[in-house]
Amino acid sequence: MSSSKNYLYIQSTNFTSKKEKSKTSKKFLLDKFSILLPFDLSWNDVDGKNQILIHELYLLLDNNYIEDNYSFLRFNYVHEFLKFAICGPKWAKFLNLGLKFIRTRNLSGFISSNFRKVIINKKLLFCSEINFLCLEKKLRKKVFVEVLIKEITRRLNFLGITKAIYTTGLPFLRPLLTTNYFYFNLDFLEKYKILENKNSDLLNFRDKKLWLKYNCIEKKDLVKSDNLKMLRKTFWKKKIYKHFNLEDFLYWIRFIQGIRYTFIRDNETFLNKKSIISFYSLPCKTVNSRKPYYFFDSYFYYSARSDTDEDFIEDILLICKTIGFDLFYILNGNQSKELLLNLNFEKGESNVNFYVLGMDLGKFKSSESSLIFF
Repeated sequence: MSSSKNYLYIQSTNFTSKKEKSKTSKKFLLDKFSILLPFDLSWNDVDGKNQILIHELYLLLDNNYIEDNYSFLRFNYVHEFLKFAICGPKWAKFLNLGLKFIRTRNLSGFISSNFRKVIINKKLLFCSEINFLCLEKKLRKKVFVEVLIKEITRRLNFLGITKAIYTTGLPFLRPLLTTNYFYFNLDFLEKYKILENKNSDLLNFRDKKLWLKYNCIEKKDLVKSDNLKMLRKTFWKKKIYKHFNLEDFLYWIRFIQGIRYTFIRDNETFLNKKSIISFYSLPCKTVNSRKPYYFFDSYFYYSARSDTDEDFIEDILLICKTIGFDLFYILNGNQSKELLLNLNFEKGESNVNFYVLGMDLGKFKSSESSLIFF
């Protein structure tokens, strides 16, 4: 048994009121050293600024990451997207946890954590977002998933973070909320006559111009406080949502061509009114085929608007079609199910489950949440 010098205490408080805080505080015993690994394995943190390590992470995810229910499709995270996703504000190298074989030096497992500020029932929770949990198939039956989770938890606890939020398609325990994606095949725009309702010329995307006078958002637009306030206003009717400060807004809502798309438009009808739409590119590829076939999908992220919901979704579909995407996905709860079905969206077959570790919360409805993770 290890000496007491190898441990330290941290104090954690449950998500309760100030009056109950003294009654619910707990102390946790933390090991100062990383969990020992068997065989020829070692811990190797992934530096998000190192392109070689990003390429190793890409290969691991490309060959082993989650698949759909029928094991037909798998997400294809490109290098730039991975660098963007694991190097968020206040990111740290030791929270991008890798698992390697010492002799081959191949990356065999990975898990990452980003700092998040989440509002739950009008209370601020500072927690971590767990993402990209992946293991080579030959290690999955050797309980290394639990080892990865325990080690990232140990490192987060050293920073005083005892709450974590994550998503998975697999149902276990009791999820915070369960929802699913609706998708639209962009080849059907002409079939449903959406194009005929818009009287606008197709402009050149290389000139950063698109349909309906939308422009690519620039840094001068991001630093304006009224744009951040407008995004926050869209969350006020929700019970659970992310809290964006200016640093978060500058990073997660910016425009990165090929990865992150954010557009802004001035509303000519109302003075000082703007509309902001944001979505990201996440291709997927066929798994069990001789030659991989790629689908270029776009996923709705966040928006702030003064337009009607139906017109707004049509605008996004036109922009995605103009760029060249095949499918557009939106998570149920960001728009009502009735509206999406009315616009000929189709419901996805698999569910998305949200979990919060370290808290005892009731279950939320999809319409009460605006959480979106990559």
